[in-house]
Amino acid sequence: MSHLSTNFQSLLKRTKPIIKNYSILFIILVPYFSFAQTGPGGVGNRNGSSTLKVWLRADDLDADGDITDNPAKGAQVSSWSDYSGNANHYTQTGGNRPLYVTDVFNAISFDAAAATPQYLNATNVGSYSNTSVFFVTNPVNISPSHVLFDSPSESLRLEQWSNTNRIGYTRYGIADYTSSLVSPFGINSIIQFHKSAGSTTLDIRSNNSSSSINIGSTTAGVPYDRLGKNSSGADDITGNFFEVILFDNRVNNAQRIIIENYLSAKYGSIPISENYYTQDDVGAGNFDFDVAGIGQATDGSNHTNSRGTGIVTMFKPSTINNDDYLFWGRNNQTNYSFTTNTGNYKQRISSNWRVSKRNDLGTVIVQFDLSGIDLSGRQSCSPLQLIVDNNSDLLSPTATYNLVNVFEDLYEAKNVSFSDGDYFTIEYLDQIVVDGTKFYNGSGSSNVPNTSDDCYKLLVKNTADGSLPLTESADVREVEVESGGKLVVNTNMRLQIANGINNNGEIRMIGNSQIVQTHTGANINSGNGTLYQDQTSVTTNTYQSGYWTSPVTTNGSTFTISGVLKDGSTPTSATSTPSNITFTDIHTLDGSNTSPITLSGRWLARLNSALNWTKQISPTTATFSPGEGWNMKGPLTGPQNYTFVGRINNGNYSLTIKDARLSLIGNPYPSAINADQFITDNSSAIAGVLYFWNAGNQTSHNHADYTGGYHTRVNGMGTPSGTTPISGTNFFIPVGQGFFVYRNASNGGGTGAPGSSATINFTNSQRAFRRVTDSDSQFFGRSNTSSFPILRLEFGFNLESSNTYQREVAIGFRGLTSNYENGYDAPMFDLNPSDVALKVNDKGNAPYVITGIQNFNASMEIPLIVYLDQSRQVYFKTKQKENLSTKVFIKDVVTNTYYDISKEGLSISLQLESGTYTDRFFIVFANNTLSTEEELLNQSKIYFDNSSRSIHAEVYNNLMIHELELYNYLGQKIIKSDFENPTSKVVMENLNLKPSIYIIKCNTNKGSIYKRILITL
Repeated sequence: MSHLSTNFQSLLKRTKPIIKNYSILFIILVPYFSFAQTGPGGVGNRNGSSTLKVWLRADDLDADGDITDNPAKGAQVSSWSDYSGNANHYTQTGGNRPLYVTDVFNAISFDAAAATPQYLNATNVGSYSNTSVFFVTNPVNISPSHVLFDSPSESLRLEQWSNTNRIGYTRYGIADYTSSLVSPFGINSIIQFHKSAGSTTLDIRSNNSSSSINIGSTTAGVPYDRLGKNSSGADDITGNFFEVILFDNRVNNAQRIIIENYLSAKYGSIPISENYYTQDDVGAGNFDFDVAGIGQATDGSNHTNSRGTGIVTMFKPSTINNDDYLFWGRNNQTNYSFTTNTGNYKQRISSNWRVSKRNDLGTVIVQFDLSGIDLSGRQSCSPLQLIVDNNSDLLSPTATYNLVNVFEDLYEAKNVSFSDGDYFTIEYLDQIVVDGTKFYNGSGSSNVPNTSDDCYKLLVKNTADGSLPLTESADVREVEVESGGKLVVNTNMRLQIANGINNNGEIRMIGNSQIVQTHTGANINSGNGTLYQDQTSVTTNTYQSGYWTSPVTTNGSTFTISGVLKDGSTPTSATSTPSNITFTDIHTLDGSNTSPITLSGRWLARLNSALNWTKQISPTTATFSPGEGWNMKGPLTGPQNYTFVGRINNGNYSLTIKDARLSLIGNPYPSAINADQFITDNSSAIAGVLYFWNAGNQTSHNHADYTGGYHTRVNGMGTPSGTTPISGTNFFIPVGQGFFVYRNASNGGGTGAPGSSATINFTNSQRAFRRVTDSDSQFFGRSNTSSFPILRLEFGFNLESSNTYQREVAIGFRGLTSNYENGYDAPMFDLNPSDVALKVNDKGNAPYVITGIQNFNASMEIPLIVYLDQSRQVYFKTKQKENLSTKVFIKDVVTNTYYDISKEGLSISLQLESGTYTDRFFIVFANNTLSTEEELLNQSKIYFDNSSRSIHAEVYNNLMIHELELYNYLGQKIIKSDFENPTSKVVMENLNLKPSIYIIKCNTNKGSIYKRILITL
């Protein structure tokens, strides 16, 4: 357990109860962690469990990992804290304290000429006869003898007694042992002492030189009681100490070489004989910091797992042989953080590393400990990546590896290959950027974002002039447009954004392009930049009305018509500048196609939870909230393109509607909205039906001359089945489209007490990308994906002007009831004097244009109401059958006639008198006409005697009458007589009947006989 990392030991502490009960867990967990060594160069560990016993670093005097909190220059040092984890600190008090130096490298400075001796005492004393010790020092030749480590019985000497200028070892009272190594006065040096257990040899190294001495004892060892002075006080040291490292076991040659390279790089490229890490040179970029390494020496000793003082661990080389090494070092000591690298606009950590590779040890596992490093800006969908490059800018990687989170803050990549001199760093992709020259980081062509980029932010730099548009539909996390920047979205493209838009520049939507934001809750957009969004009217002259609303506001919360609506005669482009529309006063009736266009102010009107219009509103001062609509007439001829300019609408919007009131509202977003979702979301507030106005062929402003009509949508279906874009929708309501809703709580049109108000809600969940050219974003009442049968019936007649009036009604067989159900039955909004309508069971004779009823059954009879203001030749036909293959008939219950309209487009024609037919005509699905009806009629005599005002019915050949009924021509039953004893002859006398056409129905024992009669004065 001595080589377990601190992180793994922490894991063991937390999971001890689990491991106790489930020992198999240890087997599962172990492969996921490297036992990274965090000692100098990656040799030994700092947790007190390894052979590393003392580690003193002057660059971090208190050993807290923070190199910025050291004392000021010249401060007296009371404690030099142990970095090894063994708490073997070196301390001093009073005047014996050395000074702290902050020159090129921080150091502890000892001065033998000081008034009082300067030295430090170990917290724990002793010596090791099996050991390695490293001193990094710059000694000054003043004292007659320089002591490094000292105890009452032994000392390590930088200079032996009597100023021999030789490095040596002393056994007090026995002998001085002097090496051949000259004391390296005045230069930064690495002084080493190595002794093996059971040996009398002490190996000494000074920079790139080495020597061995026989100290005459196998048990004599390296002391560490005191640093900088011997016990008698005569052998003080002068000079600076930068780092001191002590092991209680002799490190092997591979480990020694790694520690030497770590120290050499850190302290100004101190010359060493096995200088394998060369990236600390000025020409290589001074990658001097946190150097660590792995490798195998020529004697076969190795060290294959290192982390050192940094955050990088490398381990498990795939093929290692003698004299194979891999070193790495960092280019700075700044605190780790992720910032935007302007070379590729990725989030890159604030350090780069470089490797020195000697020979080839194959691939390695590279692991990063990112504990304490802020990764809050990284999305979980964006992988951390290890980037390897042979160029210092790391912009054209030779290899990229995804870093896998193996535990807590440990991330690793396997099978990583390095070449000598390679650079590496870690980064992640957070944003896709467009500037004045190109896109960066998008997944589409030329790095443009596409629909796979929903993890990332889209940043539009202030240098982006719109010449580089979005050429693909794109999904992104958020959007930022810098002041002066311009984002252009090509026509037919969708920009879907999961969160907010910070727009301080311009976003220009070309043609049918749309923005869809998908987050929940309130508007989180910011900035005072503008959106340009086009929409084209379908009105073709100045007499036709259209209902509008705005996808933008003027100030972020409200808008005026003139503030947001601009002349779009020149459609939006990267460089277009839409002009302000000229609005006339209320006395001018017509608009005109001037430049810019002129619109009449007379027809601007709103209907905001009211019974009547507020007319002739001001385009400049009347304010609207998002979702409120207005009526407007266009220029003299059209269609006319308009450009909305303002701040982007997004998030939740609410409008209040009073009971028994209408509201003209509309789609408040720069994208289509799902009509069915809107109905579902607002079923408690309103009657679940939407009404869209579609202008007809008006040639005047006279309301009586209007020939348009309302298209109707309930949840899942609508009428009519097809017309022009923008006037309405099947599923989806286009940008800028206004429509009517109403509330009628007392009649099931919304919940709550009669008289209560309610809130209409628009939310981002209703939004979708649908263009007006898409079939489901025009007003197609039928659903292209309907899962239930739908029957559409068309009724019509010729007008005097050679035009044809047409009305479509629709029945959905969807498992409901014959009674009214909010969101599925639509009252007729525009009943005409001559018209047709459906009936809803519990709503009497109220006209409906759509009903949702039970699942289809061939025995069903669906009642129709026919309204005629005069005698007309009318027609019925099946407009469309969806998921329905049965025959369809119009049944006339008065004449007991079944008219086959099964084939789509095939009509039947009837001459009907004026009036309202409420019980005469039904839609049925089987012809039950008796084959003997004609024969029965030939065996009867039925007539009206005008003189006696009586009806006579007589039947022959054993026929018997058991019931006689009289209907007016509307199908309404006037008289009914039942005969308890059936008879062959019946007379109904003294009838007070108005002149008209009537139908006599004579029910016999063999069937019914129908007779049409005319009663006059």
